[in-house]
Amino acid sequence: WLLGLFGGVALWGRLHAVLIVAVLGLGLALWRRRSVIVVRAGLVSAAFLGLAFVWTHQLYGKWEPAGGYDASGVATNATGGGPAGTSMLERVVNQLGLWVSPDRGILLWTPVLVLLLPALVRSWRHLPDWSRLLLVAGLTYAVAQGMINHFGGGENFYGYRLTLELLACAFPAYALSVGRAGPLARRLLGPVLGLQLGIISLGAITESFFVPVTEACTDSSLLLAVREFPWLLVWLVLTTLIGTLAGQVYAERFGALSAPA
Repeated sequence: WLLGLFGGVALWGRLHAVLIVAVLGLGLALWRRRSVIVVRAGLVSAAFLGLAFVWTHQLYGKWEPAGGYDASGVATNATGGGPAGTSMLERVVNQLGLWVSPDRGILLWTPVLVLLLPALVRSWRHLPDWSRLLLVAGLTYAVAQGMINHFGGGENFYGYRLTLELLACAFPAYALSVGRAGPLARRLLGPVLGLQLGIISLGAITESFFVPVTEACTDSSLLLAVREFPWLLVWLVLTTLIGTLAGQVYAERFGALSAPA
């Protein structure tokens, strides 16, 4: 029931978030051999989808769940490989842009995902089924994003936005995997989280830093900010130190992170 409820709210924000509901619901039903999961989640999320039709008709005069977007354009992007073009190379480049482009790549802006990846791999068989399926659902959603959107995600944005849903889907599996992190990853976890806090906070408190979406592969909003205001490096160093100290305090008070039994 909750999957359908929160999934319904999510698809109101982005219609194709229904993929997350579908993959997680169907996956759990098959894994646990309980078809009732699909029925309950499907009924609730379908109700939200129906309300999306009604809302769009009231506001835009059309019976489509795509809101203010042109549904035919969305369908064309989805079948044609996205606005980046129709060639296979352009499709691949658009997908990679979501991950590693300097101004939009989730792995560059959130390096903790790379740092804890080995721990995630070691923990995979021991994670709850729902956390693994949620991560798979998020990856499915991210691929769809790369098919129907340009990886830049529009003008005047600091950092990534099209993979935020993936980050939310990945969080439980990553959090439950921390206990199997190696010694180096454990030492670096605090500083990396602190650095991320400093980097992301710059975009959270000001709209002054952004590069044109056409330069998302060659430049970065963060680099632009540092070029214009070099003293921001002090802020990044400070948040990194705070993260380092927080990690040490945690280890001292609660003991070193240990692998689950």
